[in-house]
Amino acid sequence: MTTQEEFAKHQAIQERMVSIAQKMLTNKKALQKEIREDLKNPLIKNAIEELKKRNAN
Repeated sequence: MTTQEEFAKHQAIQERMVSIAQKMLTNKKALQKEIREDLKNPLIKNAIEELKKRNAN
């Protein structure tokens, strides 16, 4: 394998890694948004408070 081919291979791997990282970040932001929306739900909020009380004891 020539140096040029190795460089091209490494560059392709880097581009794929950046693409994956961008997708992960997008998914993380979407999940955080979903969690924030869920926390507005009174049932979920009450369940969390109940768990906090149990864990405090």
